[in-house]
Amino acid sequence: MQYQRIATEEAFATPELFGLYRRLLADKIVQDKPADINDRCSDGNGNKVSDGLCSDAVVPVYGTPRTVAGDAITTDTNKCQLRPLNRSDDYGLIPFTDDEWAQMEALFPSGVCDFSLPAVDRQATIPWQTYLDDAGNVIYGGQPLPAAPVGVATGWVSEAFSSGP
Repeated sequence: MQYQRIATEEAFATPELFGLYRRLLADKIVQDKPADINDRCSDGNGNKVSDGLCSDAVVPVYGTPRTVAGDAITTDTNKCQLRPLNRSDDYGLIPFTDDEWAQMEALFPSGVCDFSLPAVDRQATIPWQTYLDDAGNVIYGGQPLPAAPVGVATGWVSEAFSSGP
């Protein structure tokens, strides 16, 4: 299969080839998609509500204190960079009184999170496994897994996915 050959032999050689492979595969998926498969919104009981994606009325998305303060929906800023409190910043609809602002300054003497900046010590993902040698060549080898035992189902038909006895 042409796609498999590109993926295993050439895709990891350069980012450009990998991008080409992804585009070819995405085009193939779109071309082969049956016409009757579409997005659909269902309620919690599996009843169709509408065609397309669900609205917030059906599947509400709730914020957290961190997202309200400006963190991304991924909320992966475990330790944020700080910025000084600034009374002219937008802290909500109701302005602070002088006493409340003094409390804020006492509670946050070093400042508050600045979610427009990357997290402290943030770094790119470090892959735990690679199939390339030090020169960037794909490593082939290993041993195939043995066949599944006779009479044992795999995947979605396995016992782990059964809904009852």
